[in-house]
Amino acid sequence: SLESDTIVVHAIQSDHKISSYRLVKPSKYSKSKRTSLSDRRTSKLERLEKEGAGRKDSQKDTGGNISVPDESIIEKGKKFRPKTLSEIMVENQIEKTRKLILKAQRAQFKIQQRKKEWEELPTQRKRT
Repeated sequence: SLESDTIVVHAIQSDHKISSYRLVKPSKYSKSKRTSLSDRRTSKLERLEKEGAGRKDSQKDTGGNISVPDESIIEKGKKFRPKTLSEIMVENQIEKTRKLILKAQRAQFKIQQRKKEWEELPTQRKRT
C-alpha cells in the first residue's frame, strides 16, 4: 500500500530535482504480475553469480535475494560482459601503438649499430 501518491525524483550525483509524478494505486492485477516476474528466466549475470557462489539450483529464480556485495556484482558484470566496439577499438589502437614503438626501437638500435660500425671502419683500415 502507498502512504503517499506523490513522489519527487532527485538526481543521484547532483542537486537537481527532476519533477513530481503522481502514482496510480496498484490494481488487483499488479500483484499477480509481480509473482509472475519471479518466474522469469534468470539473466546471464545472475546465473554466473549463482555458479560462482556454488549454488546450482534450477534455472528459475526463487525470488530470494542473494546477499552479494554490490562491488563484486559490478566486477563480475565487467568481467563477463562482451566488449563494446569502443573498447575493442581502443585495445586495437593500443596494440598498434605498442607495435610501432617496438619497430621504432629496433630501427634506433640498428642505426646505433651502424654508427658504431662506421666509427670502427677507419681504425680497422689503419691496422691493415
